[in-house]
Amino acid sequence: MIITPTKKNNLEENSSLTCFDYNYISHCCQQHHDVYSVMQRLIEDIKPKRILEIGTSIGGFTNFLKIICNHSNLDCKILSYDVISYAWYEGMIDSGIDVRVENIFNNDYTEVDMFVKEFINEPGTTIVFCDGGNKIKE
Repeated sequence: MIITPTKKNNLEENSSLTCFDYNYISHCCQQHHDVYSVMQRLIEDIKPKRILEIGTSIGGFTNFLKIICNHSNLDCKILSYDVISYAWYEGMIDSGIDVRVENIFNNDYTEVDMFVKEFINEPGTTIVFCDGGNKIKE
């Protein structure tokens, strides 16, 4: 299965969204349109046991990760954090994505929540995507 963008971002027109269609649903994310092919290869090659995503936002990238893991028959837990709650998170949770609305960092970003540390350190490979509001400190 290859996911291709149905809408590419165009920063010259101030459009940072890229979208793909899956099962008659359009999913959009705030990523470059080449992210789909690159991340699909990464997931298929690495075969992670867990994915931690910081910055769920509109959820398109998170849904993409879940779709790729499912199609690759991977037993992969996906845990995604954001500090703002959106109505569509319920649908993501129903699909098997663990979406949590909380800040996992302390005020100066020098510590991360113990649950997150334990999640990352479970046996097998973990991929961490830092895509929240403060990427450098994350």
